[in-house]
Amino acid sequence: MIDHKEVAVVESAKDFSLNTTGTEFSAAGDEHTLDIIVENTGRVSSGIGGGQNTARKGLNGDVSTDEKVHSNYKIYPLEFKQKFVEELKAEKGRAFENVKSPALFRAELDIEGQPKDTFLKLDKWTKGSVFVNGFNVGRYYNKGPQHTLYIPGPYLKTGKNDIFMFELHSASDTIEFVDKPILG
Repeated sequence: MIDHKEVAVVESAKDFSLNTTGTEFSAAGDEHTLDIIVENTGRVSSGIGGGQNTARKGLNGDVSTDEKVHSNYKIYPLEFKQKFVEELKAEKGRAFENVKSPALFRAELDIEGQPKDTFLKLDKWTKGSVFVNGFNVGRYYNKGPQHTLYIPGPYLKTGKNDIFMFELHSASDTIEFVDKPILG
């Protein structure tokens, strides 16, 4: 992101280069902020002798702009451990806006009676993680293969339930709870 605007998404690349010539970020002498978010998607599972010891995550090399290598940058981990997610309950946010950058969203689900297994449908959300009452129920990605996240009944409670969605790209203002999974 440059100045908090998403300019590129890199799914997998050895070398990546972004040319900002002719864009709003190319004016000589202007200062801009570069943010790089690295998503930990786990390790490869390519079997015996696979790339498990060579598949490194994160930045593997220099970060440079205008051929100048940067060495003075800060790293901020986003550790969504249960304690951190629980502390989010006390935070006061603002009303939903059309957000096009990484953001944390909060919703509430009010349940009457005994909670049951349910599924969360996130149409028009792009990619991220969901936490329900402090439990990480999984990652979602609009490319699939699943289109719902399973929420076990024991993770839910009668009354107010806290739902947090950490969206990496672009969110919708709607989430839906359904009683059956939507796969493929």
